[in-house]
Order: sequence, then structure tokens, then C-alpha cells
Amino acid sequence: MRAGARFHRRGRDPNRRSTIFRRALRAIHDSDGRCEDARAIAEKHLADIRTQIRKTAAAEQMLAAALSRCPGGTARDCTVLTLLQTGDR
Repeated sequence: MRAGARFHRRGRDPNRRSTIFRRALRAIHDSDGRCEDARAIAEKHLADIRTQIRKTAAAEQMLAAALSRCPGGTARDCTVLTLLQTGDR
């Protein structure tokens, strides 16, 4: 996948968040549910959040670098358009 396409896909998926909370609530309401089950779900969600934060920080750095090198002028010379099209830094 091109870096430019990855840059566009950084948004959160609200359906995924809902699924995680449904799983946690199901564990709570299950008569055999245990704290460990809810904790495992929360730990996985925390790891996912931290991964998303790292990816977002990388996207921020790519965009900031492209903007800092942007000479203005024509689209042919635009570093921002180059990033979005090809992912070149």
C-alpha cells in the first residue's frame, strides 16, 4: 500500500470500538465472566490505541516534513501532493 494511501487511512473505525466494548460488557454480564477476561480485552484495546498513536505520529511527521519543504508555486513542485500521490518523503 502506498504511503499516501496509508496517510488517508489513519482515521479510527467506530465499529471496532463498539465491538471491543460489547465484548467487555458481555464478559461482565456472563455468569462465568471474570475480571481477567475484561482485563485481557482492555489490554488488547490499549495496545491497539498505542499502535494507532504511533501511526498517527508517523503521519504527522510525514506531513510536517512535506509542508516544511513545500516551495509553493505549481502542483508539479508541490511536496504535499507528492506525499499524497506516491508517499515519497
